[in-house]
Amino acid sequence: AYIAGIHAKRCNMEHDACHATERFPVSGQNLYMWRGGVKPKIKSNELVKSIDIWWSEYKFVEDGNALVDEFCNGADFHKVGHFTAIANERAAFVGCGLALCQNCTNRAYCIEVTCNYSLTNLVGSPMYKTGVSSATECDYYESVPSTNYPNLCENNGKIFDN
Repeated sequence: AYIAGIHAKRCNMEHDACHATERFPVSGQNLYMWRGGVKPKIKSNELVKSIDIWWSEYKFVEDGNALVDEFCNGADFHKVGHFTAIANERAAFVGCGLALCQNCTNRAYCIEVTCNYSLTNLVGSPMYKTGVSSATECDYYESVPSTNYPNLCENNGKIFDN
């Protein structure tokens, strides 16, 4: 979250090359910016709004099965890239930051949201491992069936290989 917060304070709505770390060398990044003429009183709702907008890209996925098995298989990355960054099972960690900025292009104020993911979408790699039924393939990377979400697996914090 610290690195994402530093990036958001740049207020330029441009991806950077600095979000990769030694622990997460193939990290991903989603960006969002709100612009307005009046200084907002609460800015944290922009984080929720940005995630909702990114997630809504699922509507542009034409063949979900193909995309799950192999990222970018027939999908337009520019239409679904934010959604797939969130949905990728191997993105086990996420850190987000937001900043209120002034003197933004065409508006007096803007809020930039930056979220960095421990793994980005890798062309040709699966988005997640599928099973014959829900939570039947929870046997890798020390995952187990989730106690809170019966159709999902839960990871103990072990980092996935890139």
